[in-house]
Order: sequence, then C-alpha cells, then structure tokens
Amino acid sequence: DGKRKRRLSREYQVDLFGINLSVESLAFQEQDKVIAACATTAIWSALHALQWHSIRSVHSCSEITMNALNDRNGSSNSFPNTELNAEQMLRSIDAEGLRHHQESLRGIDEKRFFETVVSHIDSKLPLIFIGDVHTLRGPGKTRAVHEGNHAICIVGYKQDEEQILYIHDDRLGPYVRAKLVPTAGYLINRKTMREAWALGLQTMNEDGTWSEPVELIEPDVLIVPTDKKVHLPFYYALE
Repeated sequence: DGKRKRRLSREYQVDLFGINLSVESLAFQEQDKVIAACATTAIWSALHALQWHSIRSVHSCSEITMNALNDRNGSSNSFPNTELNAEQMLRSIDAEGLRHHQESLRGIDEKRFFETVVSHIDSKLPLIFIGDVHTLRGPGKTRAVHEGNHAICIVGYKQDEEQILYIHDDRLGPYVRAKLVPTAGYLINRKTMREAWALGLQTMNEDGTWSEPVELIEPDVLIVPTDKKVHLPFYYALE
C-alpha cells in the first residue's frame, strides 16, 4: 500500500532504588541558552540516536559546545553560548570520533530530500537539519515572518498520502511532527520564499487531528554523523 513509518529509538537501562527498569525512546532536553543553543542540542540528540554509540560516551551539552570552540578566528571559549555555525558543528562531531557528511539543501527538490531522510533513518542514522524558522501570521496563516536560524535532529519519518518527519526540537519537544509542504502559498514581505518547500511544524488539535503548519523551517544544510569508516555520502549511491 506504499505506507512506511519508522522512528529511531534505543533502550535505556534505569536503576531506581534497586529496581531495574528500561525505557525505549530517545533522550531529550530543552535548549539551555547559557551553555547550549539549538545546534549543540541537535548534536547531543543525534549522538543519542546512534544506537551503536555508547550512551556513556555522549558528552554533555557544555562539553559539546567547548569541543566546537577553539582558538580559530571567530571562536569564543566563553559562556553564555549564542550559537554554533556549521563549521563549529562539524568540529564538535570530529571531537566525538565520528565522520560527518554535509550537503547543501539549497535548490534540492522535496522528493530527493525525503529519499535521503528515508535511506538514513532506515540505516539507523539521524540527520541534523539546519534552516531558517518562519512563524506564520495574518489571515489564513500565509504571512511568513523570519525568526532566525535553527538546527533540529531528524529521528523518523512516515509516508502515506503525506510525507511526514519526526524531529527532536529543543524548543518544542521530542518526536515533533513536521510535514513537507510547498511554500508557494506563503509570502515573506510580499515576496515568495527562497526554497520551493519547507518543514511545516504541526500541533495536535483537540479532536486528535493535526493542525495546518504553525511554523515553517526553510532548508539550508544537512549534516549526517556516521561511523568514521563510512567514507562516501549517500548521494553517490542515490545518483
């Protein structure tokens, strides 16, 4: 029937006063503006989503931030932390002993992007998605207001009559639902948006149905952390 659905998770062992418990999920934490902006938390979530990566080896958000910062021009070894740029994010992934594959999403069509997500999630690899956040306002929620750059971690997908992603967003929560939507009906300062599609974040209505997008994240960059033995990026196989 063409329907597919998968979300990444792992088993966490918990000892509560001598009672052994287990939780099948993915760890989540909110954004901490002092030590970790969204980029750091997205990396932290991705490290937890790598099932073969030991939980005990996952650094704290403050350590991830410090690993990204060094004495290069433009870096700062002080807190509070504002945000990490793409180069600093890659530097932090290097510090984890992992390989990273980066791809620009500018001009990439929606079908190609979703195929990339499905292939990586099926291979149990999370994806770090960086883009521009736009809140939707005005009649019909068609006026997009740019709020800034943001990083999230893609941890699942669903495909039926729609193309749905599940993301860890440190502002909104774990397994947030995001629908791939065309941007033709949205305007920024009376102009069309830069890309032809975006992630439309949804919330659940009182009757159990899903709302229309309440916020758009326009694509910019995709980063995939992998085992250091993975030398070739996915698009070589796709093409």
